[in-house]
Amino acid sequence: MKKINTLVVGLGKIGFEYDKNLILGSKILSHTKAIKKNINFKLVGAVDINKKKRNIFQSIYKVKAFKSVKDCNDMKIDLAVISTPPKFQYKIFKSLANMNIKNIICEKPISVENSDAKKIFELSKKKKNKSNRKFFKALQSSDYKIEKKIRQI
Repeated sequence: MKKINTLVVGLGKIGFEYDKNLILGSKILSHTKAIKKNINFKLVGAVDINKKKRNIFQSIYKVKAFKSVKDCNDMKIDLAVISTPPKFQYKIFKSLANMNIKNIICEKPISVENSDAKKIFELSKKKKNKSNRKFFKALQSSDYKIEKKIRQI
């Protein structure tokens, strides 16, 4: 079975940092570790504006980290997980959708502005992508509904 190529956008607490010192343990506290531990997913990269976070991420996961989503334009990405503060999610979602990434998960809340949330849902319909907002950690082994939805594409 083909693995789902996954990009994490935002290497803050839920995106990466909760687990950065627990990499060898079985406990999963971040999106990055959940993706890495699930045999159905392949972590293909990450994005963060903070160079120090990118360097730490790259040294732990041996996967490229970029400063901007636009730097990932040539990558084959099946799924993007946006784990940034809500005020940045619309801009990031729009960039990812315009890269024709069909599966995008936004960490909660999806936006602090109703107008941005509405734009995300409208863009999702226009681009025919499957977006989802998560209220808890994404892509843990028990989260089969999202995985099943992605595989139906």
